[in-house]
This record gives sequence, C-alpha cells and structure tokens, in this order.
Amino acid sequence: IATKPTSIRFNLDAMHHYETCSNGNLRDLLDYVRNYENEIFENEISSTAQLIVKLSDEAKCILAILVFSGGEIQKDKLFVIWNSYFDGGDLSLIIEELRATNIISDETSDLVLSIAHASIIDTWEKNLHLFSGIDRIVYNRLELICTHTLENADVGTGTSISYYDAWQYLLQIYAKREPHKIKYLLEEFEAGLISDL
Repeated sequence: IATKPTSIRFNLDAMHHYETCSNGNLRDLLDYVRNYENEIFENEISSTAQLIVKLSDEAKCILAILVFSGGEIQKDKLFVIWNSYFDGGDLSLIIEELRATNIISDETSDLVLSIAHASIIDTWEKNLHLFSGIDRIVYNRLELICTHTLENADVGTGTSISYYDAWQYLLQIYAKREPHKIKYLLEEFEAGLISDL
C-alpha cells in the first residue's frame, strides 16, 4: 500500500475535496487520495509543459531537434536526419501533431519548420527533467550526425548537412548541454584551418 504525505497541505486538500466535490462519496475521496501526487504534479508545471508531456515520443524528438536548432530547421534537412538516424515514423503525421497542439507555427513555410513561440524552448529547458531521456537521445544522435559529417568531409559521403554547418551545429548543441566540449571543438577547427592553408 502506497503511503501518502502527512503534510498539512495534503490534509487540507483532502478535506476540501471531500466537502466540495465528493458529496459524501468515500470512493471519490479515495480516488482523489490515490491520484493526489499526480494532481500536485500537474498543478506545479505550466500548461505548456503539460502539453509537451502529453505529446508522443516522436513529437518530443522533433521538438528537441528544433530546440537544439535554435527554434527552426530546414524541412529537407529534418527529413534526412529523421529518416536516416531516427526511423521514428511518418514525419508528416508528427509535424501535424505539433501543428495541432500549436507547438510549431501555422505560418511555417514549405521550406522551414519553426517553433511557434520562444517560450516553448524556455519551457523545454526549464522542465528538462521531464524530457531528459528524449533530450539525451536527440543530443547524442545530432552529435553523431555532425561528427560523422566532419570525419567524412574528404570522402564526400552524402550527409544531411554541410561540413561548415556541422561545425556550427555542434557549437549550438554543445553550448546547450556540454559547453566544455566547445574548447576542444575550436581547437580542432583551428587545426583544420591551419592545415588547409
């Protein structure tokens, strides 16, 4: 049997619920007590965070890609990245889910996918503990794409982003999650520039 908090807040909330909502129904009160922690959770995060929590995992992945991209990404690059490195289902359906929940802008062009408002990025960052698993997966895969592009630049293998876009993208994702890596990235970049002279 799960133990419930003994705080004054819990006691007052339970009494208030019984008096105003249960109408003498003890079963209703017991259901309230069982779900009390979930209700507290929903009251403590913003409505935007609640909306993001309810998205499918695939939609959260696309949102994470947008967060790491500074709020927008070219659709053709997203398509290649998604199909090559994520294999997470029909991208057009996922984009429609994001559009229907107002996560992405209705004014998104045919070429670029954009987050509807900067507060969505802020909400993701502020509540990262809720999305940390997906955030880490997306981070790791984006890093893999970029490093693969840089390592194979001389080979000319078909990748989703250019050599210089990969450097810039790595700077963006490192700045968000692992800023200490920027120093090594810049050292490698400088070494590459010197060897090209």
